[in-house]
Amino acid sequence: MGTPIPEATLGELVKVGRDLYQLGMVSSRGGNLSIRDGHSMWITGTGTALGHLRQLDISHAFTDGGHDPPP
Repeated sequence: MGTPIPEATLGELVKVGRDLYQLGMVSSRGGNLSIRDGHSMWITGTGTALGHLRQLDISHAFTDGGHDPPP
């Protein structure tokens, strides 16, 4: 639907989730992570294990309420 975010950027979000968990800054399933890009964002779902985050766990949503289908 929207402009695809570079795979490397999603990889960085995965790394941040794992790093935050390993440093004890978040619980495994507490909170979420997101990246905003203009009129859309990539966000982890509720209950996602940040310490074991994968790119498949990141959804693409639009600020107008639309979203891409799940991977």
